[in-house]
Amino acid sequence: GCGGVSGTVFTVVNKCSETIWPGVLTGSGGASLANGGFALTPGQSVPVNAPAGWSGRFWGRTGCNFDSSGAGSCATGDCAHGLMCESAGGVPPVSLAEFTI
Repeated sequence: GCGGVSGTVFTVVNKCSETIWPGVLTGSGGASLANGGFALTPGQSVPVNAPAGWSGRFWGRTGCNFDSSGAGSCATGDCAHGLMCESAGGVPPVSLAEFTI
């Protein structure tokens, strides 16, 4: 038999000419993905593994400046927690992609 859904992989790709910083916010009680955020250089792609039952959102952040500890902010899509958004969504205006697996 099939065995059911075991999760999925989101492949996040930067098709912009500058570095972007995707933010990831997991729904209530779910496992955090990719520590809540990461950097993507132009042309780079990163696989993000999500377990079965995961729900949450991804959004792009631009104009970010972070120090070596991940503290900092972004011109667009800032989440007020630095590089790793984990428990905070993007500050509007921001375009979201929301998923429930």
